[in-house]
Parts: sequence; C-alpha cells; structure tokens
Amino acid sequence: MTPLSPEARANVHLIDHPLVQHKLTLMRNKTASTNSFRRLLNELASLMIYEVCRDMPLQDVQIETPLAAWVQAATRRLAPGGWLTLICGADGLPEVLAAMGTKLGSASVLPLTPRTGKPALRIILRARKTGRGAFRLLAPFVIHDGPAQDGDRESYTARANDVLRNGADLSAEFS
Repeated sequence: MTPLSPEARANVHLIDHPLVQHKLTLMRNKTASTNSFRRLLNELASLMIYEVCRDMPLQDVQIETPLAAWVQAATRRLAPGGWLTLICGADGLPEVLAAMGTKLGSASVLPLTPRTGKPALRIILRARKTGRGAFRLLAPFVIHDGPAQDGDRESYTARANDVLRNGADLSAEFS
C-alpha cells in the first residue's frame, strides 16, 4: 500500500461513525444479496454526506412562512369537530382569522399580555373544524404582576406561575 502524500491526505475525511461501520460490515457479508448491497450502499452514502458536511459553515437565513399556510395545513389534518390551538404574534391574528375561512369556527382568542394595561404581544387561538359557534375575544391572560420588572426576581401572576411551574391546564381560560 502506497502512503498518501500530504496534499492528498488533506482531502481525506475519516468517517468513524458507528452506523457507517455497521453498514460497511453488513455490506462485506458474503451472503448479502445484490439488492441488500445496493440498499446498504445508498444508506451509507446518505450517512457519509452528513459526516462530510458536518464542518461546513452555516449561514442564518430568515424565512417567512405565511400563517395562512400553517392554518390550512393544520385544518386539513383535523378530524371533523377537532380543535386547532395555536400561539402566534398578536399582529398575525387578522391573517389567521382570514385563513380560517369557513372550515374553522367557534373561535376563541386569548390575548397574552406581559402586564396589566399593556398590549398583547401574543395570542392563543382555539377554533373547531366545522364549528358554528360565535367568535369570542376573551379577557387577557396577564403574565407578570406589577407595572414593571422589580429587580432580578420572578414576578409571575399566580395563574401564570401555576401554568408555568405546576403545569396547570389553560383550557379553563377558554370556557
């Protein structure tokens, strides 16, 4: 066996992942069928791509998926009478309501406000597939007590603390 030159060695990528080793072992089995060998080779190639690309630089990219696309996809997956519950920015509420069309009804919106008297930054919307009930805008769910942050401590309202720390159910807010 001829040793590799330093230039050639720079282009070699050692892949010692256990799954790659396992696939190679299965491929070396002399009783492996041609179909099995090809399937394993395809799986091995996929694993090798992941390994070779591991150190590639990544770039953050901002993408926007219209809320309407999410609502329509979720609605298609709901059984008749099933409930859709989603959290989104308050500024997305008009788009969500428009996307509901005639397929979702009995909608309730729970505004999530950081403090009493502050505008809601997020909302929780709950709607029923084929629901016919009236739209309901619920009283805001206030997350923090007091007019502003008071030092380095938690300031959750009792209800928010119960939901966040004790796993209390938010569905009571919708009844």
